[in-house]
Amino acid sequence: LSLAGSTIGLVGGYVGTWMMVQVSEAMLPDEVTRITELMSYLCGVCMLMCVALAALPILNASARAALNEKVTLVNEEE
Repeated sequence: LSLAGSTIGLVGGYVGTWMMVQVSEAMLPDEVTRITELMSYLCGVCMLMCVALAALPILNASARAALNEKVTLVNEEE
């Protein structure tokens, strides 16, 4: 569920920023358009990190085990 949500956020953010850059090219100065484009790259990198963190339990066995709700206490006696 978190993987789907972060992927939707990544795609939605990319499409929304692309539309915003298209409008700003027609109406705003070049400097503002450039800043918007650079901020979209920064946002894309952050959202890609969110996707990677959401996909971590799928890829990593220990992260998958951390999601398991059956916790057992192991007490080793010396």
